[in-house]
This record gives sequence, C-alpha cells and structure tokens, in this order.
Amino acid sequence: MPDRASIFQTVNVGVEATNGAIAVCAKKLTSMSIEPAIKTKVESFHPMGTKYATMTQQGKEWVEAKVSGPLTYTEIVYALASILKVPVITTATGGTTAKQWLFEPSATLADVVQTLTVEQGDATYAHRFTYGLFNALTLKFDRDKVEMTGSMIGQALIDGVTLNAAPTTVALIPVMPKQVTVSMADTQAALADAANLERVVSVEWSLSDRFGMIWPLNALQPSWDGHVETEPKLTMNLMMEADDDGMGLLSQLRNGATKWVRIKCAGDIIEAAVPYKIIIDQPIKITDAKDFKDADGLFAISWDGVGVFDGTWGKAISVSVTNLLTAL
Repeated sequence: MPDRASIFQTVNVGVEATNGAIAVCAKKLTSMSIEPAIKTKVESFHPMGTKYATMTQQGKEWVEAKVSGPLTYTEIVYALASILKVPVITTATGGTTAKQWLFEPSATLADVVQTLTVEQGDATYAHRFTYGLFNALTLKFDRDKVEMTGSMIGQALIDGVTLNAAPTTVALIPVMPKQVTVSMADTQAALADAANLERVVSVEWSLSDRFGMIWPLNALQPSWDGHVETEPKLTMNLMMEADDDGMGLLSQLRNGATKWVRIKCAGDIIEAAVPYKIIIDQPIKITDAKDFKDADGLFAISWDGVGVFDGTWGKAISVSVTNLLTAL
C-alpha cells in the first residue's frame, strides 16, 4: 500500500438526514480545515500485589476535530447551521436569485441543528465520523485577516472507508478585512441606523460549550448516542482606540447597561443592489476591561462582553448570511 502523504489528505462533508446516520459526503469544503482526532477514556486495572496493569477497559470513544480557515460568505453556513440552528432560507430583499440565510437560535427551547458526516483521507485510505456537530466557533475580524476557528464533536471514528472520489466544491467568496464594519447602539431599534465606529482595531465573536454528548448503556451504539444542549458561552471582545467611543464602554461596565453591537461584512454585488453579506446582531453587557496597549501605534483598550437575552427582542443573537446557495 502506498504511504499516506499528509498533503493529499482531503476532507469531505455530507448533510445527515437523521442525526448519526451516514450521509454521502458530496461536498468538499476548501476554505475550512477540519482535523479529526480520536478521543477515548480507558481504565486500567492492576490487582493487589502486582506492580503492572493486567487489563484495560475502554469506556468511551469519540472524535474531536479542530476547525480553522479564512471566513467566507459561503462555507460559513455549514458551521452556523450546526452550532446555531437550521436556518430559514428566503429570497434576499431586492433580489431574485440571492438567498438570505437567517440563524436565530432560541433562548428557551432546544434548537434543531444540522449534523454532518465527515470523511478524511485519500484514494488509498480514508476514515469518517458521523453525528458531526460544531461545538465551538470563533470569528475574528481585524485589518490583517478575517478568520474562523472552532471545534467539532463526532461519534467514534469509522476506519477503512472509501473516500468520495467526486465531491463538488462550494464557491469560495472570501470576506475581506476592508469589507467589515462595526456599529453600536443603546437599543435594538437604533442599531440599523447607527453610524459605523471609526476606530475599532479588532472584534472577536465566540460561541462555545454548545452541546454535551449522551452516553447510555447501549450495546448497539459503541459511541455516544445523542446530544443535549448545555449552557453556552456567548462572548464578544472589542479592541478600540481609547478615545470617546472606546472609553465610553466604561460606563456600561460600571452600570451593567446593555449595548447593541452589529458586525457587518458586505462584499461584491450578487445582483441589483444585493451584495454578499454577513450580519451579526447581538446585545452584550461589558464584563471586563483589559490592559491599555499599543495597537500599531494606536493607544487602545479591549473590552470583554457577554451575549445576553433581550426580552423585548425575544432572542440573544441573530446572524444572517446572503449568498447564492440554496441549500447545504
């Protein structure tokens, strides 16, 4: 058998109709690196009077995968559908072929999320895992690059499979740093007309600890057998010039008031006046101030914020993506 060269190991994904049921991995994601790793819990036993173990018992086995890559207006919907919820897809306002993907998870009810089958390998040798779920996702925006990182969980690795030899690729429409703006308002109603902040150095949005794995005693299922939502960590970090705008968040830190933040990415025009677009709207409360620091010569300060539920709005976050995709 030929050796497995690292450079030729490719990753394909498939959309599962039923959680954990093997799907045809018909898509190759070329801006998103998914790196699976085998995780396990094994107990060893040694009887009294013996220095060395005499047996082991494997209890749990699952997959964790690192995810990384540049942010695009297209492939990001796979991650959002997995970690937030299955989106509502409609024709974008003012368009005919452009589609808007709306992701608005519930604050009080379980969300229906999209699970994925993921396969990795080459024409010689491959493996896969099912029930793939994004359990953490971070989007970071600055003027050097716009990137995503995160992690997935999945059921135990299935080894020795045949890699799909003819997957289709998703069109890559990258988010450029010059396409990103950040605005802020005291109310949700005022957010749409809020002026862009002029001295945001970077912004980082993050959601983690989204799901837990269910481990029943079930001889028919060698790995975990379902997921449950856990208390998520929804956060945002803003690095700003320590001017009137940047230092204005000190009062929010002190009084616990809510601030509304919009991160908007607007790319090339799809049709008419409809561009490729990503919009993240989120109410936050400031929880911490980091040290003052130099940011390419600018005197700056970073603020940590936690995403909160707004009763009037009825949600804690809204993410919309506009592109030409009609389905995952």
